[in-house]
Amino acid sequence: GSIIRVSLVSGNLTDKFNVGLLKNGKGTYYASKEGMVSGTFNINSSGEYTVYIEGKNGNSKDMRIIGTIDVQY
Repeated sequence: GSIIRVSLVSGNLTDKFNVGLLKNGKGTYYASKEGMVSGTFNINSSGEYTVYIEGKNGNSKDMRIIGTIDVQY
């Protein structure tokens, strides 16, 4: 199978966000802890997948997220 590895960090320790993987409206996600998240999604069947990031910043400013999303077939 294939894997998707994610490693993301926000500019603020109080930011809370999720990174997830969807297929046909169903999926799984990893939740950030102290402004960081990392994890590996295993893909065992062919199809179209969506990687998403959602969350809320810890203050009234915009949330900035940086990192990598590595797709290995």
